[in-house]
Amino acid sequence: LTGAGLTLNGTATLGNASSLQFLSATESLLDGTGEIVFLPSYGQLINVGSQALRIGPNITVRGAYGQIGYVQLGENVINEGTIDADASGPGPLSIGSASTTITNTGTIRARAGNIGFAGAITNSGTCRVDVGRTATASASYTQDSGGALTVEIGGTATTAFGRVLVTGAATLGGTLNIVLAGGFSPSVGQQFVIMTYASHTGSFSTVNGTSIGGGKNFSVNVGTTSVTLTVI
Repeated sequence: LTGAGLTLNGTATLGNASSLQFLSATESLLDGTGEIVFLPSYGQLINVGSQALRIGPNITVRGAYGQIGYVQLGENVINEGTIDADASGPGPLSIGSASTTITNTGTIRARAGNIGFAGAITNSGTCRVDVGRTATASASYTQDSGGALTVEIGGTATTAFGRVLVTGAATLGGTLNIVLAGGFSPSVGQQFVIMTYASHTGSFSTVNGTSIGGGKNFSVNVGTTSVTLTVI
């Protein structure tokens, strides 16, 4: 597409290494009420013009395996809509590249597949990691006062709860939501490392879901290199 935007009100399916490309020297906007669906055979949603790719507030990008943002040209990604890894594939839904920034004011969810943040991510919206899924930030993770992180806990194994894995620094703020899944009832003393990082500043200002029932609660410890939930 040679323009600076596209209004999509239907469904575009990307697979077999196909791509939807914006050829624009300015920020490109994907707007409308439609959806992009990535198949397990891989697809790309990119702006080849090396400027930002903005996903509008009523757009959904979902599926199994794909790249959002052009790796080679260092394209920033701004998500105002929904990015949902709602199917599993041979790789994650990868967003951005090492030299880019990712800004989320919408919703990003690792539901049935994993999410990869290749660039520095600032979460001012919602990031959710379901049972057994990961959101991996290869650079840094920043959550400001308007951001929320939701993790599902469905068991004690690392394959049974959501995790955020940050290679670099984490700056924490906003809200942490803890959601028990699948009828799981943890026991006193059990621990869940829901986030790891090289270093951190700040902490969550609000934590929801700490009361488990039966007189049990989650205690949240924001440590030097990890965030750990302990049942007390």
